Amino acid sequence: MPGRDAAGNAGEIELRRTKLQKSVTALAAVLAGAGTAMVATAPAAAAAPELKLAASDDAYVSSGRKNATFGGEDKLAIGRLDGDTKIGFLKFLVPAGTQVTGARLKLITVGDVAGKVTVSRVAGNGWTEQKLTSGNAPALGAVVASVTPKAGAEELSFDLGAAVTGPGTYSFAIRSSAANAVTRLRSAEGKWGGPLLTVTTGKGQSAPAVPPATPIEDEDMPPPAPAPTTPAAPATPAPTTPAPTQPAPTAPATTQPAPPAPDHPAHHPARPDQARARRPAQG
Repeated sequence: MPGRDAAGNAGEIELRRTKLQKSVTALAAVLAGAGTAMVATAPAAAAAPELKLAASDDAYVSSGRKNATFGGEDKLAIGRLDGDTKIGFLKFLVPAGTQVTGARLKLITVGDVAGKVTVSRVAGNGWTEQKLTSGNAPALGAVVASVTPKAGAEELSFDLGAAVTGPGTYSFAIRSSAANAVTRLRSAEGKWGGPLLTVTTGKGQSAPAVPPATPIEDEDMPPPAPAPTTPAAPATPAPTTPAPTQPAPTAPATTQPAPPAPDHPAHHPARPDQARARRPAQG
């Protein structure tokens, strides 16, 4: 609009933002049936613990040098060049008691990558990187994983969940289908980036605690309804046992003997002999 400066534009944007926030907040309150909208983050999924294992032995062999050992090299060579076929070998030890639910192999490349790279099982685990040669290398088994990387790929990843199923020693051979190129990979003897087997274990990890929802108050919304309260039940007095009362001692009633009747002559008639004695003598 002509004549509107930057401050005016900023004020209008801020006003629209405030209105939008209030509208969203009020809508959330209506949907929740309360005057306060609650904003909560979704709970994070529980992550299964992982066990990262470096190769206990790694080397490569060369068909053109049957008695040569390459276990001390900081790189593994795979592929074919001038009729010389190179194959890499890896060995991993999964600790006892590990509940394996998945496994993934990671290899770091050095330079360009050529051809399709495959991972095969190895028949035996008796080989060591110090003594492994093309002449004594163990026989190769079935292919368990493969990948066709781009020319400039810096990392190769293989799903070995079907091959690594529990504790034990696992040996693998790494090959390239390139007919006239060699791909180089970092070995465990290098300063970093050696072969790494990541094993997912079955011992679940507790999910992180979810923070409580944060209320957003808005002056345009009605106040939240008070939470219903349940009246407390009246307390029932505990029954009391009355203390036993001792009867007051009573003195035994004393009986007074009746006084004897007085011996009064008026109450006793004179006998005839007494009457004669009292008469005066006649004479």
